[in-house]
Amino acid sequence: MLAIKHVAEHLLLVLLLFPFCLAGAQAQTPTTDAIWVNDDADLTAIITEHRLLIFDGEKFEGAGLLRLEENIWKAKLKKKDKEFETTITVSGNALAFDIDGERYFFTHEATRNWNVEQRLNGRWRVDENPMAKVLIDNNTMIWAYDNNDTLYQMAFAIFGDYWLNLPDEDVPDPVALYHYTLNGDRLTMRQGEAQLFELIHLTDPNNVPGNGDTAASAKTVSLNTIDTPIKKLQAQETRILAELDQNNTKAKRTLLAWLRHDHAAVLFEDYKASKNETDLDAALAYADSATELSPDTARFWKTYGLINLASKRGMIADIEAEGAFRRVLEIAPNDGEARLFLIRFLLKDGEYKSAAEQYAILFASQPEIVIANDLHQMNLAFISADVAGWGLEVYDAYLKKIHLQDENLQIMMDMFEAPMDLNAYVLDEKVQVAKSILLKAEHRDEEAIRLLKTVSIPPSTPENIRKVADYLLDYWENEP
Repeated sequence: MLAIKHVAEHLLLVLLLFPFCLAGAQAQTPTTDAIWVNDDADLTAIITEHRLLIFDGEKFEGAGLLRLEENIWKAKLKKKDKEFETTITVSGNALAFDIDGERYFFTHEATRNWNVEQRLNGRWRVDENPMAKVLIDNNTMIWAYDNNDTLYQMAFAIFGDYWLNLPDEDVPDPVALYHYTLNGDRLTMRQGEAQLFELIHLTDPNNVPGNGDTAASAKTVSLNTIDTPIKKLQAQETRILAELDQNNTKAKRTLLAWLRHDHAAVLFEDYKASKNETDLDAALAYADSATELSPDTARFWKTYGLINLASKRGMIADIEAEGAFRRVLEIAPNDGEARLFLIRFLLKDGEYKSAAEQYAILFASQPEIVIANDLHQMNLAFISADVAGWGLEVYDAYLKKIHLQDENLQIMMDMFEAPMDLNAYVLDEKVQVAKSILLKAEHRDEEAIRLLKTVSIPPSTPENIRKVADYLLDYWENEP
């Protein structure tokens, strides 16, 4: 077993020598959050949180909950005063269903962008309206007056350049579809040709210390060249504490939590520059306070975990960091970065089986994160835990999802009366290379070599991936 591990480590290091292109994969069931468009009828369909939402242009038309009956996806659509059943067919980047007895066909536009949604977390002000302010927290936007009385709040989701106000009930009234742009610290919302509003980020909470983002760190350091960030945060906190004594509301507690979260990030940047342990202690205290004030905000736990991790204060800090990342995943299971940090702790502690379990979850939901940089680590987790066979099942599930296996594909292509982009369905060669290594670890040498040849021979294979496949083929075919 140890020899196999050493061989796999040697081979997997080769994968790090070449930059790989990530080929996107479209889900073959309508359970993946995504937006679909029909240019002919100017219709838009959004599938999110097991709902089907329909828009005519940017005007909301109807919605229904998805359900699976005898391997057929159906929904009871509520459109204005009507209610009718429809059957939903998904094939690659094509979707079709009936509206008022007429069949409509849609092409895939974009999947839900959870990463951008997390990046928006923090405090914003409304351009040209100093009396209003905005908090964005875990896919929820909270608007408030200057006196911190809540105006309203709404949940949202982002798909490509579309912003969707999410429904709270089965028949949503406030549902709306906008176009947005995020340019630096400015978030602009449009509907049609009209600009609805523009928000300006007060402090970017994603510039969290320890995340390896040079640009983000530079931006935070530039703030620290003057004394205003700390002073402003302290002044705002003093005012909020006084207001809480008069009227303790959730909106005000959330705002105080964000102030302390941002204060922690600035203090930690000060510590990195000065190495003053007092700054580090204060940063941890502020980050911890933010989690206590708003324990269901994933961003606060993530910041607390990252500060503990970067502090390098030994076992206690590592335990705090690991616990924080676990809490993030309880609140936001789609936070791939937090899951990767947790996996790092598991690998460090030699908990390979647990690391493999976390990789399997991440690869099933966000394969692009693992494919980009972590296939070698995932393979080592499966091999070290002696569950390479399970790893093969994980790879096969992914490959099956993107394979041209849907019998309805050709029918839908004919209905579109235009060739569809088949590049989206090509099996991901990088994943096949990684799968071949697990086959080798399972002593299935002939299968491993045969799979590598399917990557190496086709002229469509990217050259950088072909080099890795050829290297492994040469190594395996000539080993003693």
